[in-house]
Amino acid sequence: KLTEQIGLIYHNASVVNLQVPYKVLKQPNVVGTLNCLKFAVKSNARLIYTSSTAALPASVNFKEDSNGWITLTSNDMNLKDGYGQSKAVAEQILHTASMLG
Repeated sequence: KLTEQIGLIYHNASVVNLQVPYKVLKQPNVVGTLNCLKFAVKSNARLIYTSSTAALPASVNFKEDSNGWITLTSNDMNLKDGYGQSKAVAEQILHTASMLG
């Protein structure tokens, strides 16, 4: 019934902890984002996602594509703490979903 009443979903929740590894943050941050995305698709709702800058590459010389997305290298990911990695993975999922429409 809720899926019939929702038209817009704001997702800005995550577990922020710079001391734990990715595997601890994967469930709340990555799977949580995936669940919001699935709910948006099921509801035919628009998903608005708010993120921190933790997903940005450490380098200031990063390049955005024409839609404003940034591609991280393996080295960029390895330089991140678990929180930054979880945010980057969640944003990659959203980027893929965006490209698929």
